Amino acid sequence: MNNYMLTAQRNGKTSRHNFCDENDGGAILYSVFYIIREAHKKPIWARGRIELINVDNNEVIKTMEAK
Repeated sequence: MNNYMLTAQRNGKTSRHNFCDENDGGAILYSVFYIIREAHKKPIWARGRIELINVDNNEVIKTMEAK
């Protein structure tokens, strides 16, 4: 299992979510559903800059710029 950190940043604020998954592909899929679920409740996840990092090797897997 790999460790991942999903981060949203907007207007100087940051929200983070840590989780484990088998591989980067699974982490991306998990992140999509997490972001969709959180975006309905928290604007930072709907409009902020999103970054998915593999914590084990400090590699940025995906980014999505703020809207």
